Amino acid sequence: MREFGPRFDRLADFVDRFEDEVLGGMDAFLPSFYREGIRVAVDVREEDDKYSITADLPGMTKSDVKIEVTPERRLTISGERQSEEKDEGEGYFRSERRFGKFFRSFDLPKNADESGITAKASEGVLEITIPKLEKDATDARVIDIE
Repeated sequence: MREFGPRFDRLADFVDRFEDEVLGGMDAFLPSFYREGIRVAVDVREEDDKYSITADLPGMTKSDVKIEVTPERRLTISGERQSEEKDEGEGYFRSERRFGKFFRSFDLPKNADESGITAKASEGVLEITIPKLEKDATDARVIDIE
């Protein structure tokens, strides 16, 4: 199994810090979907015969989530976590749970078999399996000359 490794982790940490420290003070200038949206954490893995995407979606059911593949071979996970009704009589000191829409998109590798993609959800975790084609689509094809 191959994972992205420490370089990708450092980049992800940098992006998180940038969003929190720089964009955090600019909430009024950001589009509402960014301010109110949900950040979905994902793991992307490659194995010998497949790719796997695991997404944390706590508190969401499969009916809250949509997975689609575009003709451009882009897989998108999207959905919405509905806000809960709050009792006006309850005193909230701080509310950190986020509600709203989200989406994550991934460009599929050339050797991904779009027709074999499967997904399952259990206890707030979404598992997407993308099988690899038997023959690597990136292999050059030799043309015989007649």
